[in-house]
Amino acid sequence: MSIIQWRNDLCIGHDLIDAQHKRLFELTSKLYDIAIGSDDKSNLKPLLLELYKYTLFHFDEEEMVMRNHKFPRYADHKHEHEKFVATLDALALKAREDTSALDIEILNWLSSWLVTHISIKDKMIGQCLSRDSQN
Repeated sequence: MSIIQWRNDLCIGHDLIDAQHKRLFELTSKLYDIAIGSDDKSNLKPLLLELYKYTLFHFDEEEMVMRNHKFPRYADHKHEHEKFVATLDALALKAREDTSALDIEILNWLSSWLVTHISIKDKMIGQCLSRDSQN
């Protein structure tokens, strides 16, 4: 059983961003499955690196969409991304030294952050895009 599963109510109404969010869920779910449910941890570090790189890619894409649509809360949203990446940096460093450091508490935090961020902060982007398309 995965720690995190995509739900359609998390869609913000932007196909590219929604697809990227789904991919973040897939990567997080795989990370959980390996970290908690598998004796073979050999794929853990490469998967954590993939999640890290994909997160950076996604944040760049999402921030470009926000800039293009003059999203009024861009600076605050970007700051949230930066704080998340800083925490992910620390987790990656810990995991690089000891993969057992990637425990259920960290995975719960990661999952919770994704769901909360998308369902609250990214939904605001969707509302902005919806207003733009109506004008």
